[in-house]
Amino acid sequence: MLNEVVAVGQIYQLPKQTVTKDGRKELALVLKVSRPYKNNHGLVEDDFIPCLVWKGLSQQILECCEKGSFICIKGRLETFFTSCNEELSNTRMLIKAEHIEILDKYFYKGER
Repeated sequence: MLNEVVAVGQIYQLPKQTVTKDGRKELALVLKVSRPYKNNHGLVEDDFIPCLVWKGLSQQILECCEKGSFICIKGRLETFFTSCNEELSNTRMLIKAEHIEILDKYFYKGER
């Protein structure tokens, strides 16, 4: 089986770094990714994908990126299930990053 995802987009929210109980740094960010087609009204819609970045990659994002920075994330999807009762449940997915490429030098055209 294969669980691999590549997403290219902009950092939508300023990333927040936390430290886990065992001392590892992790960074939660939301990636804004444009869909490759227009909707019925002729507009391109965006998806907002939560991502989790670990260790040295999180430090790299904090030092080199800001809101609106273009990045490429390669990683895997993780799914979390929560349930309040038998009738109500929630599924949440995020990308757990394994590699990050900062693309600002390729995409940046002045305004963000």
